[in-house]
Amino acid sequence: KDVGRENTVFINAGDNFGEKSAEERKKARLMFKSFSLMGLDVMGPGQNDFVFGLFFPKGLSMDHSFPLVCANLFDDNRTIPYYASHVLLKKGGKRVLITSALDPSFIKTPGNRGKITDPVSAIRSVQQKVPHDIFIAILHTSLANAKLWLNQIDGVDLAVLGHKKGVMYQREMINNALLVYNNFRGSVVSYVDISISEKDDALSMGSPRGISVSTEMIQEDDTIRKLIKDFNKWVWKRKHRKKPIKKYAS
Repeated sequence: KDVGRENTVFINAGDNFGEKSAEERKKARLMFKSFSLMGLDVMGPGQNDFVFGLFFPKGLSMDHSFPLVCANLFDDNRTIPYYASHVLLKKGGKRVLITSALDPSFIKTPGNRGKITDPVSAIRSVQQKVPHDIFIAILHTSLANAKLWLNQIDGVDLAVLGHKKGVMYQREMINNALLVYNNFRGSVVSYVDISISEKDDALSMGSPRGISVSTEMIQEDDTIRKLIKDFNKWVWKRKHRKKPIKKYAS
């Protein structure tokens, strides 16, 4: 159902890119432009988003309307953060706090540049410093580690597993946080209905759901469709371009 943009939080949980190639780099630019046109609120970048370097996703986001957040990725001296630690949105009259964290043992930064600090401490720091009504954490780690983290952090309402593909249809709560997966590579959009009681501010969340993305169900955006068409044309030309014939002297 359509509840309006003012009542919807649109999150991308990262791991959008594939192998390091010219085609993937161009596709990344297309993705970010499409996310912006779709009204994305925030992205929590994961390991695959750093294939072109730690600053590449940030550079792309600066040209568009949505922020990237990561609470525990710093420079080599652990003093300067690569990304904002969080974003605070006003949705449905409520303050929605969103952060993201990387697993130091699960994710290696390109060329060993940058330092990934303790994710539990980073998430807890954001939670304690920023007043909010709803707290959402994007966790780039394994399912087992995500459960360990959540059991050490009180107050997370919704946890999105950036590295876990697919849709979580059953309801699983870890230390009062609802656990959901990072959709199915764009073919399914996962969502959760969240409501707050006007009487006592009690938070209630429905079970995770998934919507299959197809032109039969969702009307295509003409601008995004043209972007994809132009990209596919560029890929075709690149694959079928004539290679120069080498001539050898006899």
